[in-house]
Amino acid sequence: MSRNLAFPKLCAIGGDMTHMGVSEIHHVKPSQIRGAASVLLDKGWFIETIVCLDMREGLLTTYLFAHFSEPGRILVRVLVDRETPEIPSIADIYQGAEWHEREAMELSGVRFTDNPNPLPLLLAEDQIEPPLARAFDDRKPLSNIVDEFIKAECWPAFVSREEIEAAAAAKAEAEAKATAEAATATNAKEDGQ
Repeated sequence: MSRNLAFPKLCAIGGDMTHMGVSEIHHVKPSQIRGAASVLLDKGWFIETIVCLDMREGLLTTYLFAHFSEPGRILVRVLVDRETPEIPSIADIYQGAEWHEREAMELSGVRFTDNPNPLPLLLAEDQIEPPLARAFDDRKPLSNIVDEFIKAECWPAFVSREEIEAAAAAKAEAEAKATAEAATATNAKEDGQ
């Protein structure tokens, strides 16, 4: 990685500029997000958005940062378990983060502690269940969408290596099965002509 971003993290890997426009991906603990945000602000990065995904292993919160003169974006990811889905707010570091945090709180159920204005942004105040919360059977494993969890040893303590490896094996098996089925269907179609 070409940038010198010195903040505590679980791990950091290169991103995918071709498909995602991301030059770096950093995984941090909830307690490390404020330090990461402060360093990025000091280096001239601004926050684009905060998104949360309800995954099998927990709630994955992704902070997307961009720079006016540096190519590529930086992702900072935090994975929290559903029992304590709390992340310290960065709204006092990035004023625009308040709105993004409120939206993520409302839609996914992640709580941003010390957000100065945690009122509902889009939904009715009596909405109990976050609309983006998934039933267990509908939750995908992180390995389905986040390859760096397989490539790097940066998952939090509440996600076991066995879970990640099992999910990666299941993904590979499903892809192999789909490829075999497609080949069989193609052969059957050619034989029938």
